[in-house]
Amino acid sequence: MDGMRHMSLQEMVNALLELEGMSQKKLAGQVGSSQPVIGRISKHNKVPSYTVGKNIERFYQENFSISNANMDEPVKNKNSDQ
Repeated sequence: MDGMRHMSLQEMVNALLELEGMSQKKLAGQVGSSQPVIGRISKHNKVPSYTVGKNIERFYQENFSISNANMDEPVKNKNSDQ
């Protein structure tokens, strides 16, 4: 194991919603899903399709990097224009 903590899709969705101030509807549009699905993922009541899961992961990685100082805290990517 590489020692890094891997975030769940629920954690990624909630970080995007909370730290970015993004609406569920806007996030859904960015990842090719619907607002109700994003809402259920954020409450851990839904396992998305593989494609939506990978899109959430990609979108999260484009907007955040993991701080070496605190592996539990997402840090805003300085190169992000969003």
